[in-house]
Amino acid sequence: MNQVILNICVNAVHAIGKKEGYIHFTADTIAREELFGIPDLETSKISREWERYIRIDIEDNGCGMDKDTLRQIFIPFFTTKKAGEGTGLGLALAEQIITSHKGYMYAESTPGEGTVFHIFLPVLEEGADRETISQSQREKLKIVIADDNAKILQMLGKNFSRLDLQVFTCRERKELHRLLEEENPDVLVIDERIEDGSGVEFCMSVQGKYPDMIKIIMVDCFTKDIVEAKQKKVIDGYLAKPVSDTAILETVRNCRS
Repeated sequence: MNQVILNICVNAVHAIGKKEGYIHFTADTIAREELFGIPDLETSKISREWERYIRIDIEDNGCGMDKDTLRQIFIPFFTTKKAGEGTGLGLALAEQIITSHKGYMYAESTPGEGTVFHIFLPVLEEGADRETISQSQREKLKIVIADDNAKILQMLGKNFSRLDLQVFTCRERKELHRLLEEENPDVLVIDERIEDGSGVEFCMSVQGKYPDMIKIIMVDCFTKDIVEAKQKKVIDGYLAKPVSDTAILETVRNCRS
């Protein structure tokens, strides 16, 4: 959410420019049924899995956008900024993050008046995380976690130890190859950098050998390479650090849905 809000606010600041302006935040919870009354959301995509959603509105009084620009703002590399002032990835990344969390995002804008971004995220009801864990236990998932950081592995190992799941951890590529060969896991969770190498490149290198294995990258921040890797199906998902056992299991579930 830090990345989403930052990207939207950076665009708002650029839209406001040198004039005096504002960025307003409002948040509330709404019932799922209220989403069906929003014309900019495709009702066929609204999941019935959650009863309530958090709605976050981020409004500015910048230069605004016409309808043609508004239709393209979430397309990667689309930008109205001058060369060198923007990559066109900020809003595309924000939408990717919200979508990966089973949420929805759209914008309304009027040229010369400003823009408001609407974000909807499902509310995790009490006990839902336990349901995710129970489902994973029933499926008897076998998970391999690879990270250079021993403390992270120790923490995740301790958290997973309370679950009836097979979880293996390692810090080196050689050990990781051995675990994949011997255990043939259902899920690989790997840091974006391991032994000065790329986690994405590692996933690409084993893609052909383990086509059914779910591959998830742990990242400090979302980048163009990570988004493109998911779009090209080199990886199945990504997680922002710090990660937890329930976050990993929820990501696995989202990758399968």
